[in-house]
Amino acid sequence: MVKWLTLIALALACVACAPVPQHRYVADVPEDSLVYASCPANKHVPVGALFTVDGVHATVGLFRAGDRDYVEVQFDVPPGKTLTLQSDVLKLTQGSLTRDSVVPNVSTDNYRIEDRYSTNPALQKGMLPATAPMVGGTVGTGALISDKHYWLATYVDAAAADDVWITLPPFSINGSPAGLEPIHFKRRLIMIIAMINC
Repeated sequence: MVKWLTLIALALACVACAPVPQHRYVADVPEDSLVYASCPANKHVPVGALFTVDGVHATVGLFRAGDRDYVEVQFDVPPGKTLTLQSDVLKLTQGSLTRDSVVPNVSTDNYRIEDRYSTNPALQKGMLPATAPMVGGTVGTGALISDKHYWLATYVDAAAADDVWITLPPFSINGSPAGLEPIHFKRRLIMIIAMINC
């Protein structure tokens, strides 16, 4: 028993938190529109921007997974609203250059970006075409109740640019045209708290 406790103590001693500088894209929006990380150690790290259109909330972020950048959008659609993308093309603009990225799907689960491009049938069952209607509703119960969530994500090529603009596909809400203006993101060096193993 003592041997196991010693091994556990050594393992815990080899795990530590350390500040690590990391480049992140931060939306150039008013402070009260920024969304921050939920992890207690990194609550200072912006992870997206929140927009509201006709009662529908959209949280938009530009991230990096491995050596690729991607845009992720969470739509929160309330009861009585239906949001439908009018196109599956998202645009990233850097200076005078604009690149198109196709949104592969939409889902009610927050799949990893890699999974959105998977051919695994089990994963594909949970995903709908990008232009499928996102019918509003609620999820959860009691104090945890919220509007129904839908996620979409697509790879983009930000090319480590200092600033880029993201233009989401146009959409409709209950059949009426809607959308968001292009969103400006700036690349910043941010200190994050990371787990470091010895």
